[in-house]
Amino acid sequence: MAISNRRQVKEIVERYLKQNPNAPLREVGYFLGVSRQRASILLKMAGIKTWRQKSTQLLIDRELEILGYIGKGSSNRQIAEDLGSSYRTIKNQVAVIIAKLDANDREHTVALASEKGFISPDNLG
Repeated sequence: MAISNRRQVKEIVERYLKQNPNAPLREVGYFLGVSRQRASILLKMAGIKTWRQKSTQLLIDRELEILGYIGKGSSNRQIAEDLGSSYRTIKNQVAVIIAKLDANDREHTVALASEKGFISPDNLG
């Protein structure tokens, strides 16, 4: 979808959100024909405040512990070995953490977590 200006973006997204008020950012991106990250940028550009913040969901203690390992640059296998869990379990928990923070990848997750105070910049590897 070719979007030419802020007003057009705002009108299109507001129309969509009236019909789908609880749509996650991924769906809005799909509707606009862009990635979730680009959809977030377009919403900000159009002056639409995020109506649903996944980051308000609290991370449980285990997720915070795993997030610390991610911040240090540990792989899923390393985290699994250190915590005595299976690789698959850690892989799933990392995916949940990334989704809760509405991040794109591990690096983005660490940046967002540091920005939101979930991990200390001093603990980054």
